[in-house]
Amino acid sequence: MSSMTKRMQKDISKISFLFPTNMYSNAYGSVVVSAYILSENKENYDLKEIGKKWRKIEKNPNKYIKFGLSDEKFIDKCLDLFGIERPKDFPIAMVVSNLNILFVPYVNGELYPIREDGFIPYTYKEGKVYPITFPKENE
Repeated sequence: MSSMTKRMQKDISKISFLFPTNMYSNAYGSVVVSAYILSENKENYDLKEIGKKWRKIEKNPNKYIKFGLSDEKFIDKCLDLFGIERPKDFPIAMVVSNLNILFVPYVNGELYPIREDGFIPYTYKEGKVYPITFPKENE
């Protein structure tokens, strides 16, 4: 292993992620992470319980996930899975690359990183951005 690779591994191991790392690179998990980032009430999120739930889902996804990306309520169902309400102001976009689909904060036409280390994945760089709008509460 090169010295540069060793140094990078040390740097990455020092980073403390709020969520299990697989959540950041998964369509279902990225919805939850984005909701947390954009929420005004972060104290309503029990990060430990979200992590536990994620690990259960990873072990047996068919038991918990009964919907897919084609479901028009995909985002709300992802959040419901973790007992989270959609933030009132939720500027989010679906980013689709040939490798992955992520849901990320999309504020003023700009994608925001969802990882604490600011890492920008390939999907952000090469993917097509589809902004998502939600109906107003009184509609």
